[in-house]
Amino acid sequence: MWLRIVLSVLLWCLMVPACVPVVVETGRPYPGGYEYDYQDEYEYFHIPPGHLPPPGECRIWYPDLPPGQQPPPGDCQDLRWRVPPGAWLIDTPRESQEYFRVSVYDPQTPRLVIGIRLYDVDTGRLIREHRPRSYRH
Repeated sequence: MWLRIVLSVLLWCLMVPACVPVVVETGRPYPGGYEYDYQDEYEYFHIPPGHLPPPGECRIWYPDLPPGQQPPPGDCQDLRWRVPPGAWLIDTPRESQEYFRVSVYDPQTPRLVIGIRLYDVDTGRLIREHRPRSYRH
């Protein structure tokens, strides 16, 4: 009986910290001024060389397709209206080619961005993420 209680308490103590979100500040500057970094299941996102859109352009990205099957890059103003639910819009800002930005679209609602992630170009590591309450293009 006591062993069962001790094991239950121990298991509970191990599970609770795993449920608490971790917020990490990297201290890396970004012109957009996002405040927090979130560590989640997308901590790394590597795009092979040649698959990032050129600076100032965007690319619709389907997370379930390999890089070679993604649509070609194009004009950001045009593509942001054509991103289907559940897809991502990737762009490399003109002001810095050290990172790329991924706008994550809601799986059910057209044109609703649910997160904007910044990744380091060289390592693919998540720099920071902004989760807007509602953000429509």
